[in-house]
Amino acid sequence: MVMKSVWIIISLAAAGPLRAQEGVLSDVVVKEQESKLVYSDKPHLDLKADPFASIRKSLEPEDALLLADPPQAVTWKKTYAEFLNSLLVIRPGGVALSQRPRLVFHPRDELDRLVRRSVDDKDRNRYKWSLSIADADGNIFQRFDGAGNMPEQVLWNGQNEKKEWLQAGQSYSPVYAFTDPFGMSYTGVGKALKFRGIVHEEDQKMVIVLDSSVLFGQDKRRQSLDDGEGLELLRSVADFMKRFYYRVPMNLRIYASDEALAMTQAKAFVQYFAAELLVKENEISTRSFKAPYLSQRVEVVLEQGKK
Repeated sequence: MVMKSVWIIISLAAAGPLRAQEGVLSDVVVKEQESKLVYSDKPHLDLKADPFASIRKSLEPEDALLLADPPQAVTWKKTYAEFLNSLLVIRPGGVALSQRPRLVFHPRDELDRLVRRSVDDKDRNRYKWSLSIADADGNIFQRFDGAGNMPEQVLWNGQNEKKEWLQAGQSYSPVYAFTDPFGMSYTGVGKALKFRGIVHEEDQKMVIVLDSSVLFGQDKRRQSLDDGEGLELLRSVADFMKRFYYRVPMNLRIYASDEALAMTQAKAFVQYFAAELLVKENEISTRSFKAPYLSQRVEVVLEQGKK
């Protein structure tokens, strides 16, 4: 649709002002000129909208990750669910305790090391050999020996011929001795053996022996549990019990420098296990003993078959 406007132009005389004459009209010129177009269509709506509004926040960088010390790097516990920090949760990656301990020794490899060459099977079978497990005082705790047919491995469960077990916290050394067909002797000492915890069966009971120096400091005289390795070791014991001996009657044997200290240390144990295993403190029985330094230890006795 086109709208037209009409312009009225009055023509004036070139000479002087217009003089009105009665009965006479001045000249009037009417011209037509196109001025503006008019449309009936409506204009499109111009709405301002952000197509990424729903995800805009997620696109923003995490400023915490750009810090010199991001919060996630302060402690490894921030990287997984909070409930995993609970002491009641079993940790698959924790220190494992085995119900069937087994120590493995390699006399053939030790012979090759001592003679500084690889001994073939024919010559090796002509050697006499022995393997002695000695304690810190040099006393022989267990001995293996033979002549000819030297085994590739010697397996041992930690118990000697007198039915005695290795003690947690004490050092033991494997001593190898070899004699060749000409009477030449070779002696070597293997890597020292020392355990923070040992599990074995005794009189149809499962016994867990723990090193007191880890639990109560190097002098074994602390009245409270060590916050580092001590709690870590006890956490492993608690996980072991949750897996295999949950709700089984437990008896604690504490060996310390005097009975009064042993009773105090036993109380710390009872409080810890009561919270970890969700049992009442009076359900855990304790016994306290006086013992010399090397014999000071903690024994957790579990009554098998009783729940």
